[in-house]
Amino acid sequence: MRAGADRLETERAAEMRRKNDYVRHSEGAVRVLSLELMKQWKAAPGRPPVPLSPAAENRAKEYIDVPSAMQAVTKAFEGWSNNRALKLFCEELEDLLHDLPIGELIVPDWSREKAVQPKSTSSHVTVDDIFTGESPKIPRDKLPTLMLHSKPSTINLVAEQATVALSGLIDSLVSSEDGAYETQYVGDLRGSLEALRVRNEDDPSRYALPTEDGLFHHLELCTERLSRIYETLEDTATTQLRQLSGDREGLQWPRISPSLFLEQLNRNHWRKLDHRPEWREAIIQYGLAITDVQRAERMLDALKSDNKDDLRWELGNTGHTNWDPRSFPETLLLEIESSILIREVQESIASELRKDSGGNEVLQLVMGDGKSSVISPMVAAALANGQQVVRVIAGKAQSKQMAQVLISKLGGMIGRRIYYLPYSRALKLRKAGAEAVLQLCQECMREGGVLLVQPEHLLSFKLTSTENFIAGNEDTGEILLRIQDFFDQKSRDIIDESDENLSVKFELVYTMGLPGPIEGSSDRWSVIHQILSLVQKYAASIGDARSGAIECTKGIAGSFPRTRLLDETAGEQLMQSIADDVCENGLHELPSATDPHTRAAVRAFIGCREPSPSELEVIHRSSFWNKEYKMALLLVRGLLAGGILDFVFRTKRWRVQYGLATRVPRMRLAVPYRAKDNPTPRSEFSHPDVQLLLTSLSYYYGGLEDEDLFSLLGQLMTCDQADQDYHLWVQKTDMPLEFRHIDSLNPRDEATCRKKIFPHLRQSKAAIDWFLSRTVFPKDVKEYPSKLSSSGCDLGRKKHLPTKGFSGTQDAKIVLPLDVDQLELPAQKHTDALVMSYLLQVGNSVTVTAPAVDASLSDAEQLLDMIMQLEPSIDVVLDPGAQILELDNFGVAKAWLARCDATEKEAAVYCNENDELCVVDRSGRWEYLQTSSYAARMDRCVVYLDEAHTRGIDLKLPPRYRAACTWALVS
Repeated sequence: MRAGADRLETERAAEMRRKNDYVRHSEGAVRVLSLELMKQWKAAPGRPPVPLSPAAENRAKEYIDVPSAMQAVTKAFEGWSNNRALKLFCEELEDLLHDLPIGELIVPDWSREKAVQPKSTSSHVTVDDIFTGESPKIPRDKLPTLMLHSKPSTINLVAEQATVALSGLIDSLVSSEDGAYETQYVGDLRGSLEALRVRNEDDPSRYALPTEDGLFHHLELCTERLSRIYETLEDTATTQLRQLSGDREGLQWPRISPSLFLEQLNRNHWRKLDHRPEWREAIIQYGLAITDVQRAERMLDALKSDNKDDLRWELGNTGHTNWDPRSFPETLLLEIESSILIREVQESIASELRKDSGGNEVLQLVMGDGKSSVISPMVAAALANGQQVVRVIAGKAQSKQMAQVLISKLGGMIGRRIYYLPYSRALKLRKAGAEAVLQLCQECMREGGVLLVQPEHLLSFKLTSTENFIAGNEDTGEILLRIQDFFDQKSRDIIDESDENLSVKFELVYTMGLPGPIEGSSDRWSVIHQILSLVQKYAASIGDARSGAIECTKGIAGSFPRTRLLDETAGEQLMQSIADDVCENGLHELPSATDPHTRAAVRAFIGCREPSPSELEVIHRSSFWNKEYKMALLLVRGLLAGGILDFVFRTKRWRVQYGLATRVPRMRLAVPYRAKDNPTPRSEFSHPDVQLLLTSLSYYYGGLEDEDLFSLLGQLMTCDQADQDYHLWVQKTDMPLEFRHIDSLNPRDEATCRKKIFPHLRQSKAAIDWFLSRTVFPKDVKEYPSKLSSSGCDLGRKKHLPTKGFSGTQDAKIVLPLDVDQLELPAQKHTDALVMSYLLQVGNSVTVTAPAVDASLSDAEQLLDMIMQLEPSIDVVLDPGAQILELDNFGVAKAWLARCDATEKEAAVYCNENDELCVVDRSGRWEYLQTSSYAARMDRCVVYLDEAHTRGIDLKLPPRYRAACTWALVS
């Protein structure tokens, strides 16, 4: 508080008052001084200021430094006085000029001379300058064509025997035809066999091979011709450089090298040679000469390594027979950089993919013929012409290797950039971000780049644009819609493994609106858990009675056995046994009927797909149709008669078709899997009962995590019936006696819990049911008012430019999207029969896995032990049947390598969780295969490929390698 008369004034208020007083008085002093000076100027303009009057000076000097101020004013007055004098002089001069007479002046005509233009002299010569001069004269000599001898030497008995076996198989299938699809399949397979027989008449293995001396002489001729052509190009370029340099010393020249000429084949440089056809032809001839040398080297290497199959393929492919390098110079450059020669079949498929046929089409090409490694890059380079954006669509498991292939094939001298669009719902774009994506896509088209995307990225992008409009984000939604329209108008799509990526099974769902509980809620999952207990009760006994009908693998005491239906009759028997038990003993939510007539009607209602009208009438009039029991009755009918339970246990495999997600934040409900241990990122099971069943089975088979168990015990301690609930948890387990009572539990003793208690509770069905009913289902099982969905069919919808795809199989051609047609080329009609004949070759055999004899070993370890006993030895394991579930890919690779002879195998190749090819050595160190020394020493490696990576993965393996391929039983 301020001391003085006003003791209520604060220090801050006093400070503000003093400041305001100062401002008010200082402004007043400024006004007094200004008025005094203005009076002086008006009284005598142009005169310097005189001293102020005493009154004005006394009022101003308290707040203004008057002497300093007057100095500044005097200087200003001086300038204003000078300006005033100049103005008066100009006015006087103007008056005098007006009085003078106006005369005519004749201006002489001066001749004009152009100014000297400065000339700048370049200090260097560009690459483009080289090709402006005289063109080289390439010698027209041609090499003798080295190809297969025309005289057959032997007959391929293995192929002949396989063809005969396939014919017998087709005859046996005719007798088992059941429906139009089977009839069409057998007819197509027979036609494919006839095409294969025609093809086998020209089998390269039937022809004799040249000698090593002949191949070496051919290599010398190719090398000499290449040297002559290069010397001609080099001399012509050097001469042009000297002419451009003249007498200027020290002028910088481009370095003359093979890459200088070869890079002219790429898109950006080739256009600059439009008016230099002689140079174009010379560079084409140089490129063709390089491919001749490379082919000769490959043939000689194949002969030295005794790889007769590769040698015959090279001899049978002379190259450039059905395409002109002058029309596709970048394809020639692709051949040179990759040291390959495009085969006729590859060009025929590529030409179909390049065509603008107006419709969407997919083609078939046998596996291993370079669909991903050769055809995709050459087609992408040809289509990316700056007028359309090329999108290469590859599944998640193949995307990483496809990226490596595109970068290695197109990122060198071809100079094409690979773009990515990893879009998902988690990417919350605003308007600026959406505009950046649009600019990126337009840049990709303009620069001739290639956009590599996954199916879920495109589907997510499609749904997000609609979602933004629904959510009220019109600005962002409009930009995203413009991008979608840009794709619809400008995109040319190339779909790898089209039968998988266009499948309707591949679905993406976006939930919309506020979630709410599902109908029935706790009663619904309670009924499902009781039905699963009945599955546990009857499955094992039915499986024992019907050998091979039900796969029922028991776990630790108290756990739910891993169950799978393999026989339709056994599945029906299991459903009927459960229905009988429900009618006899009832459920918590559905008591047993006391009246025999009503009980029989209930039995028919829940166990038969189509009960009689009289049975339905009994149900409708009974107490089971009231609000209390109707929900449970309908649920049991859906599970049993509706086929939901049979569908789950027959067609769904844990960790193969479903399981828990690994994403963050954690998703505690089961989600669809694309392949083994490969969950789809943003998908869910749309049917709530299927979701509840598969979530329960996921926890039954995988068990609870330690974090879940600590949470479980914490919740149990706060329950009123903790003793009874804990008793149910441990009742059927092998829990030690000292921990069978809840009073013996101490959740704070983490060491004891992890070591002695959790191993018995982890897979206890009763404990898992309690955890799901109290923790997971109430929070995570929700219904939404609406959903947005898309599937693989949306990738095949018709747009302005066609979509093309290819795959090694065509079994899915009848379920392709309506806008997509299967283009069956006559040259590829033999493909199905060829694949079948490979399977039927004499060297192949089938081994049935024996029942487990050592309970201490996992199924994966026992399978590896069985593979190690096979003769001849196995070097590659393919697991499309997803039979190895206990170990991840890294674990399988290490376990298999440990079983191999250290003198023969040094490392194991596998795909990691990021879909990248890796290699692990015996010390446990891993690295990427592409950058490791083992990439050139595959003969020292074993290879394991899991289900997700048995398609679309290219590896160069020694011809002597043998593979073991697992198959899953399908009911």
